[in-house]
Order: sequence, then C-alpha cells, then structure tokens
Amino acid sequence: IMNTQSCWLTILLCAYALTASGQALEASYSKALFLHPQGGPFMESYLAINGKSVIYKLNEDGDLQAKVEVTSIYFQQDSVIFFDKYEVRSPLLSSKKSERENFLDIQRVPLPNGVYRFEMKVKDLNAGKEGSVFNHRDVIVLDFNKDSVAISDIELIESFQRTEEKSNFMKGGVKLVPYTSNFYPEDVSILIFYTEIYNSAKFLGADQAFLVNFYLESQDSDQQLGQYTKFKKEQAKEVNVLFNQFSIGSLPSG
Repeated sequence: IMNTQSCWLTILLCAYALTASGQALEASYSKALFLHPQGGPFMESYLAINGKSVIYKLNEDGDLQAKVEVTSIYFQQDSVIFFDKYEVRSPLLSSKKSERENFLDIQRVPLPNGVYRFEMKVKDLNAGKEGSVFNHRDVIVLDFNKDSVAISDIELIESFQRTEEKSNFMKGGVKLVPYTSNFYPEDVSILIFYTEIYNSAKFLGADQAFLVNFYLESQDSDQQLGQYTKFKKEQAKEVNVLFNQFSIGSLPSG
C-alpha cells in the first residue's frame, strides 16, 4: 500500500528570489485507484512538492511564489491514452523569511480497466531553461470486477477537516490531505486512512449487515498485529466508505 518516497532539502536566501542552491527539485508521488459507480474506474494521483527545493520569485503583486509545470502521460503500448500539462503554484510568501511549506496537487483521471504506462515530469519554472526536474514512471493496473465485491486502494491521510470548499481534496464533505510518504517518524502518532468498498449491496442485498476487519501487519513476517486489529459493522450500499485510524505511538518509526 505504502509505495511512495520522500526527501527534504534546505534552501539559501539570495537577492529577490529564494533559490534551491543548485539542488534538484524534490517531490514525492503516490496514487490510489477508485471506482465511481456511474463513471467507472479512475486514478487519483498525489504529488507533494518540497517547498525547500524550488525557487521563489516575486510575482506581479510583489509576493514570493514558486511554480512548477507538471506533464502527465498515460500510455497503452505505444498509444497515448491521456495527456495533461498544467502549473502548480506554491502558497504566497509575504517575505524572504517566511516558512517555505510543501505544496500538494491532486489529479483524478478516468481510465477503463487495463494496464497503463504512466510518465510524469515536474519542472521548476523559476529555474530557467536548465531548471531542475523530477521524473516519475509507474505501471498502473486497473481491474475492478463488477461481478464481485471490490475494494479501492488505501489512501493514507495526513489531516482532514469538514469544509464547504470544492476541490479534488474533498470526499463526502471532508477535505482529505494525503500523506505522501511511506515513512512514519516518531513524532507521527496516528495512521489515518481512507478506502472504499464497492458492490456490497448488489451481492448481499441493500442495507444487509456485514463486518469489516482491518489491521496492521508486520512487514517482516506478514503476520497480523493483534493489538492493531479493528472491526466495523456496515450496512451494504453501492459504496461503503472506511475512514479510520490507528494509534501508532508505541510502534517504532518506519
């Protein structure tokens, strides 16, 4: 489930721009595959840009801001199935001493069941023609079965809040900020996750009760950790949401 990567850099202050001191743009990427009951399968991608690895320049309003260009291509064999190119901008900084926060981008791409080759290129637009670039490649397999109960991928969550805003961060009236690293340091004591269960009403009958068992297991032995096991009673629906958490304060970091 946890197949992302993350790293961090420091930055230097120079003239009217905050520069990355020649270091490469740093980002972490993860994904989760979901199924819309009417729209079909789709991929949700999570891109986190390390705010300390990009260059900030003054914009037209006199604020410092970083911006990156994201190019995403989905292939099946040698055919391009989906192409997108867009900008992602950092939060504004009022001064050169302001904290450079990481900034996130979420995209949702509808894709029929199948195998896809995915290529992503992220370029720091403030770094000039020879600017630093983050590249990522992946193989995506969508295989949601309409003839059985199916489960989405697990999306790891950093934080959440109820809000009225409209964005790709929203699910069921809750803003979910993804956790894009596969490492949980000692100062993170809660593991929060979101996943969806499909077709339970179709096969069990609408509103029929069923039990969901979810747990953490050891990476070394693949054995279920008994003290990190939970059960939740559900009523069968077109889509059942499992949004829950584990307290991991007593687990070693990793």
